[in-house]
Amino acid sequence: MNQIITKIYCDVCKKETKNEEVDIQVIFTTEQNEGKKCPPYLCNEKLNLCDDCIGKILNGNYIFASGGMGCNTYSFKK
Repeated sequence: MNQIITKIYCDVCKKETKNEEVDIQVIFTTEQNEGKKCPPYLCNEKLNLCDDCIGKILNGNYIFASGGMGCNTYSFKK
């Protein structure tokens, strides 16, 4: 019998987490079709977030996103 272990990683910092997806608003800096730069806009995304990243959000930091065709990267601005 095989056992399947599913690990969940934070979409922002890539740390392993037990948290499920959170529906959260992010700031995109690229268009989502071709990934070309564009004026920033808000978009709702379902992200897996660790407790540390949730803490940063609750302290007033916004998640920024870039990419196209579903291959996006998420980060906090420094």
